[in-house]
Amino acid sequence: LVQQAGCDPLEVGSTQRIMAVLCLTAFHDIMKVQDLLPTVQDEHAPYMGHRAGDVIRDHDVALSYVLEHYPELLPSYAGLPDSERRIVLFSQGKMNFNHGWFVQAEAPPGAIFTKFREILIRDKQSKVTRRDIALYFIHWLTDLAGAEPTPLGGCEKFVVKFPLPVLNSFLRSFSFVRELALKTET
Repeated sequence: LVQQAGCDPLEVGSTQRIMAVLCLTAFHDIMKVQDLLPTVQDEHAPYMGHRAGDVIRDHDVALSYVLEHYPELLPSYAGLPDSERRIVLFSQGKMNFNHGWFVQAEAPPGAIFTKFREILIRDKQSKVTRRDIALYFIHWLTDLAGAEPTPLGGCEKFVVKFPLPVLNSFLRSFSFVRELALKTET
């Protein structure tokens, strides 16, 4: 997965991709701090269903807003090349993708993938690729790993609370979802 995301140390451009992963991992949950939540400015309204003056309470949407409109507030992000900034922003989009539904076949392809596919098509101008989707999943893994912080305890979510067969199913599913860059939901 790491190599598929373009993080192969021998690949040209890999250093920037690794920096993008590290930056995203460092700041992806900062908007869970209520005092940092942004208010939609008049010139940006509407923004993902929020009107001017609304505080964006969804931490992923709040981060997307800051990344799009105030990137200088996150210097590590602002310092990335445009191509890497684009994929970090893509990874924060509201895709309504429920990975559990997919892995456990709990919903039809349209319900699982339609929004994800719409974002890929919309971002076609910015050339979202299969390696970008792989980076999204690296972010997903790190997000899940840190979902229950345990200082000095490491990644207990995966080690103690996540059954190995379920984790393996999630990991195997990534190769199928990457195909959305090239194929339809069905």
